[in-house]
Amino acid sequence: MDGFTDAPQSPSSQTAAVPATPTAPATGNPWAVKVTLSEPIEITDNGGQVLKRIEELFFRKPTAMDIIEVGGNPVIMDMFADDPMSTLRFDGKQMSAMMARLSATPPPFLAKMSTPDWTFCAWQLSGFFLPAPPKT
Repeated sequence: MDGFTDAPQSPSSQTAAVPATPTAPATGNPWAVKVTLSEPIEITDNGGQVLKRIEELFFRKPTAMDIIEVGGNPVIMDMFADDPMSTLRFDGKQMSAMMARLSATPPPFLAKMSTPDWTFCAWQLSGFFLPAPPKT
């Protein structure tokens, strides 16, 4: 692994510090995702003084241009596997870039996010990057 790829975790393997279930923000956009972080992101100055504290992230619905701009789909699956959903994994660099774009949060701020929060956000966004079911 390159250190940036995150393998899927079953809910039973997650710690008790898992964030609350995301909800649509008050903007009324049903496609948007709101995640309350289990550990706030703190942006500090050189002296350690907290300048900004991020407790929630709001993600807008992605577009094809977002996938193009981050260099590809951040969710990878083997469509030829017996159970394609069991092969889901994230391209960490692309997912981090996608999170930054969709939340309008600078990448250095997101880099301070806890690992469980990053993984939770990635799973909440993953559905946007999977094939749509065929219309009947």
